[in-house]
Amino acid sequence: MLDHWDALVGAAVQKISATQVSQSRAIRSPNGIDSLEAVRIGGIDQWIEVRGQNVNNPILLFIHGGPGVAFIPMGSTFQDRWEKHFTVVQGDQRGAGKTYASNGKELQRRTMNVAQMERDTLEVTNGHRARFMKLIFPSS
Repeated sequence: MLDHWDALVGAAVQKISATQVSQSRAIRSPNGIDSLEAVRIGGIDQWIEVRGQNVNNPILLFIHGGPGVAFIPMGSTFQDRWEKHFTVVQGDQRGAGKTYASNGKELQRRTMNVAQMERDTLEVTNGHRARFMKLIFPSS
């Protein structure tokens, strides 16, 4: 019976903690952006987060050190200060985090190479360049 209560208390504490982190990181600026979405890049769905206090700020593409580690959950430890001056784009690369969980493991294993990851980076860069040009210079 004690294990059941321990599990319930642990789940409640985790939920409260996640809510507090989410509230502390909320983008409240009317020109801000806070999105997390799966984007088809290099033949797989890759999860991309875009955050910033002002979408008109320069774009900072943060590319973390390599596959296997998801940086999106750690963003608050270093990224919040950047978001005041930049629109920060980062993602779970091929083989990491939500991207890893959202795609076939064999396909990712076969396509996990430097050349493919370079192509992925160019695709993310060009896609967000086009996306933000539309936001900054809307057509009427």
